Amino acid sequence: MVFLNNPILSSRFRNRRPFFNFQLSLGKIILRTTKKNVAILWDIENVTPSKDSLFVDGLLDYAKQIGNISSALAIGNWTATLTNNLAVNISEKGFELIHMPQPDEKTKRKKNSADFALIAKTMEMIFQYPHLQTYILLTGDIDFRPLLQTLKRHGKRIIVICDSNTASEDLLEFADEYADYRALIPDDTSTDASEQPETTKGLKKEEAFPLLT
Repeated sequence: MVFLNNPILSSRFRNRRPFFNFQLSLGKIILRTTKKNVAILWDIENVTPSKDSLFVDGLLDYAKQIGNISSALAIGNWTATLTNNLAVNISEKGFELIHMPQPDEKTKRKKNSADFALIAKTMEMIFQYPHLQTYILLTGDIDFRPLLQTLKRHGKRIIVICDSNTASEDLLEFADEYADYRALIPDDTSTDASEQPETTKGLKKEEAFPLLT
C-alpha cells in the first residue's frame, strides 16, 4: 500500500498486523459466501420415487454441488401409502412438508390445488428471498410453465428434475437444465431396476430432448 511509504504513517500501522490479518480473513469469508443459494421445490405427486430409492440422497448431493441449500419444500398427499413412506425420510433431511389431501372423487381438482399451492409458495420466495439464485423444480407438469416464465424474468437459474415418461416438453423449454430423476439415483445394486438412470445428470436442452421423445 502506497501510504505505508510515509515514515509517520508507517510507524502508526507497524504494530497493527492483526488488523491486516483480519482483513485477509474477512476476504476469505466473503469468497466463501459467494456460493449460490439454492431452493428445492418438489411436486411429490408428479415425481414419486419408490420408498426404497436413494433418490433423495442423490438429489441433495446434486444440489450441494450447485450451492447452499437455503430452502427445500415438498407438497403432496402425505397420507397416501407411497408418499407417506417418503415423508419421514425427506422430513429428516430438512424438507418442509405441505400436506394437500386428494380424495379419489376430486383427485384432479385437488391435484390442481397442490400445483397452485406450490406455485404460490415459489412466487412468495422470489420476492421475500431475493438471495435465492437457483431453483430446482421437481415436476414435469405443464401447469408450472407460467412459474418458470416468471423465474426467468427475475433472472433465476432453473433446473427441472422430472419423470421423462410424463414430462411436458413445453415446460422443459423454459428450463436452463433438466434431467430424468432416475439419473440422480446413486449407483447401488439394491436400487429398483425400474429406477435405473435413463439420462445423464444435468443434461442441456439439446441433449435431453431426444431422450424424452
